[in-house]
Amino acid sequence: MEILSSWPWKIAIFAVLLALRLALYFVEAPQRQRAQRSKSSTRSASEDAETGSGWAETLDSLLITIGLVFFIVQPFVLQPFYIPSGSMENTLQWTPIQDRLLAARWIYRLRAPQRGEVVVFQPPRQAIQGTEKTDDDYIKRCIGVPGDIVYANKTRTYFRNGAKMSEPYVKWSPLVTPEGQQLSYSYDMKIVGGNMYSREYTAPNILSPGYYGQWHYQPAADGSEVPPLVVVPPEQQDEITRAKPEAVPSGMFLMLGDNRNNSSDGHVWGFVPRANVVGKAMCVFWPPRRIGTLDRMSAASTSAPTPSPSNPNAVPVSATQNTSVAIR
Repeated sequence: MEILSSWPWKIAIFAVLLALRLALYFVEAPQRQRAQRSKSSTRSASEDAETGSGWAETLDSLLITIGLVFFIVQPFVLQPFYIPSGSMENTLQWTPIQDRLLAARWIYRLRAPQRGEVVVFQPPRQAIQGTEKTDDDYIKRCIGVPGDIVYANKTRTYFRNGAKMSEPYVKWSPLVTPEGQQLSYSYDMKIVGGNMYSREYTAPNILSPGYYGQWHYQPAADGSEVPPLVVVPPEQQDEITRAKPEAVPSGMFLMLGDNRNNSSDGHVWGFVPRANVVGKAMCVFWPPRRIGTLDRMSAASTSAPTPSPSNPNAVPVSATQNTSVAIR
């Protein structure tokens, strides 16, 4: 459906239909003139005129409909998208279902995103560095608004403003090493100095001793350049560990995927500016058995099953890196 999201294609389609309508107008001109000169037209001429009029009415209807959809409904009211990745499972389904959904563009023209809403947005440039698709929109859940103090720990527990968050929609899947070993994966996450720091944690299970990665953060793009990922030096790791979590910066939003360990999101690349917000995901309209509102689907989502040697939902370790989360 990239054609329906491309302004050059939209204008080209509308221009072709408009050209056909104008051509038909000039082709019908002699018939209209003959009809005006003579009130007693033959049956054949009358039928020709009716056929031409039918084509004209069809083109008129197409022009009006396409004009409304392309230039009013999609830019300002509702826009369709589809899901090409698993970053929002189990709320939104990817393969083999590939949900189609509608996002309301007008809502965030009137107000800012609110906590818990599923939001379509243009990714900040630091989120798409090194990826092939740089013009796709992303879809995530709004976890923090400006001023919220949001942080997480290795037990897969998230806190907002000091209170534990209830997130029935979150999914966690075990990771599988190249040797076939299943590991529990989680991460620590906190805001320090206006940057989102995170470090991975892997263990045989979520409550057993495991291994921490290094604290790191992705600086926001500065001008045309995207700074590289910053890994905190070993001698400063404890400083970040002890640092008190800070608030989401003004004008920014924290967006995370529901499939927490299979999503490239705010815990990796930071915050989404208010200007990047596109619309609120409202409902799934395809396939028919999946039709429903995002609010209902969020409440019905459940976490992934407990890891087991036969768990078919296990995610390869490599799949957690640079996962595409774009929607079209």
